[in-house]
Amino acid sequence: MTEFKAKNKDESKDGSIKEGSDSWQEYLQTHTQADPRQSSARHGRRAPCLTILWHTNPYRIGERKLVAESDGDPPLCVSRAEPEFRAPKGGPKRPLADPHLSRKGIYFSVGADGEIELDVSRTSTVVEANCREVDQRIVFSQQAVDEGVVLLLANCLVLLLHRVDASALSVPDMGLIGQSAEMIRVRRQIIRVADLTSPVLLRGESGTGKELVATAIYKTGARQTKPFLSVNMGAIPLTLAAAELFGAARGA
Repeated sequence: MTEFKAKNKDESKDGSIKEGSDSWQEYLQTHTQADPRQSSARHGRRAPCLTILWHTNPYRIGERKLVAESDGDPPLCVSRAEPEFRAPKGGPKRPLADPHLSRKGIYFSVGADGEIELDVSRTSTVVEANCREVDQRIVFSQQAVDEGVVLLLANCLVLLLHRVDASALSVPDMGLIGQSAEMIRVRRQIIRVADLTSPVLLRGESGTGKELVATAIYKTGARQTKPFLSVNMGAIPLTLAAAELFGAARGA
C-alpha cells in the first residue's frame, strides 16, 4: 500500500511518494482508470422498446415490449394479436387486442447502426410517426429513437418507440412510480442497501419522496419482519422530542 504522508508529493519508480504532486486525491485521479466492462455492466444494455402511451383500456398504459431481445433477432411484428406487452412491474402478458388494428402486422427491424426501420406495406392499419403518416417504409435514426418517436396506430392507439435499459425491466418497482434512468438508479441503490444492518441516511428536499424510499428499503430487506415507524421530526417541538421518541416517566 502506498503511504501518503503530506502534500506536494510525487510518485517514484519504487512506488514511494516524492515532492511535486498536489495531494493524494490528485494521485488517485491520475492513477485510477475506469474499467469499461464495469461501466457497461453498471449502466446496462439500452435496447429499442415499444411502450403503450394510450390504449382503449387505460390500465394498459405503460406496458412495454422490446423490439429486439438481442442482436440478430428477426423483425418484430405488431398487430392486433401479437406481440405480447407487459407492465414493467410484472403482471400478465397480452397482445394489443384492439379491434381497430389489422391482423396483418407492422414490422420493426433493427439495423446494424441502431436505426429502426418501420414497414407498413403489409398492413391496412394507418400509422403516423410524429404526426406524419407513414407510407410503405420509414427509417428512424439512432438519435431519433433515443429522443423517442410517437406512433399513432389506427387513430386510436399510441405507442412510443424509444430505448430503455433492458436489464431495468427485471427491477421491481417497489411502489415507486416512474421508469426513467434516475428512478431505475434509485431502485438499484435500494436493493444494494436493503440488507444492511447499519442505518441508511436519505437526503433530499421536502416532497422528493424520502419516506417512500425508506418504506421501499424496509419492505425489500430483512427489516420487513420488524415494526416500521415514520416520524416527522419537523412537527415535534425540540423540548418534547426526547419524550416523544423514548417516552417519559411521571415526575422525572
